[in-house]
Amino acid sequence: MKDLPFGRYLNTEGIRIQDVLKESELRELLEMNEQEFETFRKETGLPFVEITKGKRFYFGQDLVELFGKRRVVPGRSV
Repeated sequence: MKDLPFGRYLNTEGIRIQDVLKESELRELLEMNEQEFETFRKETGLPFVEITKGKRFYFGQDLVELFGKRRVVPGRSV
């Protein structure tokens, strides 16, 4: 894959290839092992793209939306 189209879009939503994370990268970012991540993914309903069985990729935009929903601002009422 030497000629990966890094500036090109994957779909009409404007998601670029560099905005996509492999599951292993996301687990590392969140500092979770496989079992913890699987629980997190199921509980939050985090969307993913399954290329093959067990090969999942995640859009950065979906993570930002999820983090925004779970964001806590001390002193602000919910």
